[in-house]
Amino acid sequence: MNNFKRETYPKVIEEFLNKCTLPSYKPLDSPNSTSNRQNLEKWLSKGEEAIADFLGVSNGDRKIIKRWIVGSEIVSSWEEAFKLAKALRNATAHGFLLPTKVSQWKLKPGFERLTDNLGEIVASGLKKII
Repeated sequence: MNNFKRETYPKVIEEFLNKCTLPSYKPLDSPNSTSNRQNLEKWLSKGEEAIADFLGVSNGDRKIIKRWIVGSEIVSSWEEAFKLAKALRNATAHGFLLPTKVSQWKLKPGFERLTDNLGEIVASGLKKII
């Protein structure tokens, strides 16, 4: 990546992912499907910013979480998966997204899938280096 700055800009991540020769991305469904909507109804009724505010995220993290959870949009690319994984990591690392909320909001399948996605990215990047 040849990036030695504290912050890694989205363009650097995009270029790295493009060089990894990853397979086509299998879309990741939103946890806010019709069957899960009742689990999020309390938060969705407070407005579209309520979940992002609760999670203490800002900027790009806020956008990707809002799109996936509130907007019910699928994650359809490696870049979006990476951004969502980063946003969820930030929400958990700062103590706002706790295991009880992950369970209540039915986020566990998404977490598992994103973990696998990150593993695929790392493996592909290492293969490219070797």
